[in-house]
Amino acid sequence: MKNKWFRFSVVAGIIVVLLIVTACSTPAPAEEPTPTPTPTPTPTVEPITLKLGSDAPQAVYFNAAGDWWCQQVEEQTEGRVKFEQYHASAIAPQKESIESLKGGMLDLYVISLTSLASQMPLSQAFCLPGLSFPQTLDGKIASCCDYESYISKYPDIAKEWEGLKVMIPNAAAGFGLFTRAKEIRTPDEIPGVKVGALGARLDVMKLLEAAPVAAPPPQAYQMLQTGVVEAFCLPWAAVYDYQLWEVAKYDFDIGLGLNGMINVISTTAWDKISPEDQEIMLDLADQAKVKSAEALLNDEKTAMSKFEDYGNTIAELTSQERAEWMAKYRVYWDEWIAKMEEKGAKDIKGVIDARKAETEAAWSK
Repeated sequence: MKNKWFRFSVVAGIIVVLLIVTACSTPAPAEEPTPTPTPTPTPTVEPITLKLGSDAPQAVYFNAAGDWWCQQVEEQTEGRVKFEQYHASAIAPQKESIESLKGGMLDLYVISLTSLASQMPLSQAFCLPGLSFPQTLDGKIASCCDYESYISKYPDIAKEWEGLKVMIPNAAAGFGLFTRAKEIRTPDEIPGVKVGALGARLDVMKLLEAAPVAAPPPQAYQMLQTGVVEAFCLPWAAVYDYQLWEVAKYDFDIGLGLNGMINVISTTAWDKISPEDQEIMLDLADQAKVKSAEALLNDEKTAMSKFEDYGNTIAELTSQERAEWMAKYRVYWDEWIAKMEEKGAKDIKGVIDARKAETEAAWSK
């Protein structure tokens, strides 16, 4: 009995000790869950809105190409670059285009080299009489001058483009001579004729002893209709835009040069755009110049068709007649080069020679 009691006492003691130890021990804290890291918010990129201007209606070929480009840039940059467009001189006329870009009133403008002869005299080398391209899509694409290569190569040209960067070098429309009633097939038939013109064409008309009148294409309709001028130096694109088949009877393709419509951006605006989006814009600009070539060719063919349907004449000049005009243009080139060199320009002849080589290569295809 004593042994049973002893064993019971020992077991009871052990149980008591275990209970005391368990009661006195500190329970292990419950394991806390690992907190979920808070994601770092992606910084919001404010879109850049660029203001684009031109002095022409929205429907003209270079603005149509520009519209396509703006839409594509907005889509492919996912809205990081946006545009506001102001056509028909809504903010600034052509003569104030450079000032509006450098002053920040606009970010882009479709400049007309022929209208800016006083501000960009050396750049008239791209548009001189005697330069022309074939009336084909390949010819129109070839007319999209690589202005940036000339700007980088010729310091005197570069000075005229300070603060500007070429975006879309639109296809260049060639100037012809549209007359109200008179046939003018050779240079000896033009002395004394009142001719509306701008830029280099104004000067070459003086050389030819015509009676030039400084006037932009939008004034052509009224001036021809009222007889203020007897002829006008115009590209077919302007005939299309202003329905000039109603007031002109003859067209003579005498190789009066190119219009030089270029979509440019101020370097201040360009520097605000990320390198990624700049690349997108330039890639699309290459496609936009083809769009401008297609639109220009379509407009020219439509204008020619309407011109003839109206009972007017598109004259076919002989090779001898063309050679006579070209001989006069070479005289003009020499005088123009000498004038530019007197003002300190260097190797401006090289610019003309290079541009002439481009036209010859296009005609040889």
